[in-house]
Amino acid sequence: MASALLPGTASSQIQSGVSVEIDRSLRFGQFAVLGSGSRSLDPTGSVTDIGLFPIGRRDWQSARFTVRHARAPGVTGPASVVVQIVVTTAPQVVTRMATARIVAFDVTGRGAVQPGEPFEITLTGCASTACTQSIDFGARIEIAGEGDGTTMAFPLSISARVLSE
Repeated sequence: MASALLPGTASSQIQSGVSVEIDRSLRFGQFAVLGSGSRSLDPTGSVTDIGLFPIGRRDWQSARFTVRHARAPGVTGPASVVVQIVVTTAPQVVTRMATARIVAFDVTGRGAVQPGEPFEITLTGCASTACTQSIDFGARIEIAGEGDGTTMAFPLSISARVLSE
């Protein structure tokens, strides 16, 4: 199993030939909220706000991580590798003025995935010593409270394990 923590410096652990590398962290930007609202950030970086008011510059971005599988020495020929991915986060983030939680991740090609819910990817055509696949994802957050200029930072953990080769 491999895991990596977002945000922060890119880090990964390699175990059983699979690693996770953070390419781009998930950022929701700065906004004002009066009461409650939500922000949906899709994998392409598009944002939809309900009850929130963006302020400042456009500083939100979807996240990207890369799964890499290193094949065992001496293994030849193309292969497909099935990898299970789990993305988790803190139940909620509290700032001085507001409380927020991620209610779902939006994973390219998968749609909505709940925090902690496993999903699978298939690395196809792995003919070399290593094969990779990058995955973009966004998320939907729900916010309650009152804040002008609120910025929410969610520590995320990504883990991966090989299910079959």
